[in-house]
Amino acid sequence: MSNTSRDDVLDRVRKLLAKAEAKGVTEQESEALSAKAAELMARYGIEDAMLAAGASDNRKPTHKIIDIPNPYTEAKITLLTSIARPMRVQTVILESSHGKTKVYRVHMFGFEVDLQRVEIMFTSLLLQATSQVIRKTPPILDNGRRQGTIAFRDRWITGFAWAVGRRIEQAEKAAKTEAQAEQTAAGDGKPGVALVLASRDGLVEQLMNDTYPHLTSGKARNLSGGREALWDGYAAGERADIGQKSTGSSRQAIA
Repeated sequence: MSNTSRDDVLDRVRKLLAKAEAKGVTEQESEALSAKAAELMARYGIEDAMLAAGASDNRKPTHKIIDIPNPYTEAKITLLTSIARPMRVQTVILESSHGKTKVYRVHMFGFEVDLQRVEIMFTSLLLQATSQVIRKTPPILDNGRRQGTIAFRDRWITGFAWAVGRRIEQAEKAAKTEAQAEQTAAGDGKPGVALVLASRDGLVEQLMNDTYPHLTSGKARNLSGGREALWDGYAAGERADIGQKSTGSSRQAIA
C-alpha cells in the first residue's frame, strides 16, 4: 500500500465521519456512515500489516504522547484506551501534579498506521460524546437529589466509551476473519494474518516494556451512583458515528 493510497483511505474515513457528525443527519444515516467508516478503518489496518509483511518491510513500532485536557479526564482516558486496544495500540497513563491540579497524558505504542487510526477515531468520538452530553440533564437519584453535572457527564462519557470500544473490537475481528478467509482462498503461501498481527503485537509490547520496565496496573475507578448515566451514555455509544467495542485496559507508569 503506497503512501498515496493510505492517504486516500484516511481521507475517505475522515469525510465519512464528518458527514456523520454533521447537523441534520438522521440516526439511520449516521449508523450507515459509521459502519462504513469502521469497515474501512479496520481493513486499512490489516491490509497495511499484511503488505508490510509480504514486502519484508523493516518498519518498527513507534510511540506518541497525547495530552488529556480537563474536565472529565478519566472518562476521556477510558474513551481513548477503549479505541486503542482493539486497534492494537498499547497505552500507558502518565499522571503528574501542578499544584492541586492533576495532569494526565497517555503514551501510546503501536505501528504508525494504528496510531493514526486511533487518533482519527478518538478525535471524532470525543467530539460526538461531548456535543451530546452537554445537552443532557442529570437525573434524579434514589436519594431524591439531582445528580451533579460533573459526575453525570463523567459517567455518561464512560458508558459511551464502553459501547464504542466494543463496536470497534467487533469491526476489527470481522476484518481479521474476512482477511483470513480471503488468504485461505487465494492459497498464496504468505504468512498468515493471525501470525503477522501477533508478531506486530509482540513488537509493540516489547517497545512499551523497554520504555517502562516497571509498570503497575491502574486503580479501578469508582463509578457508583451513576448507573443511569452509564447506560444512557452506553446507548449513545451504540449509535455513535463510528463503527463497530471493549474497554481497553491500560497500564500506569510508576512515578
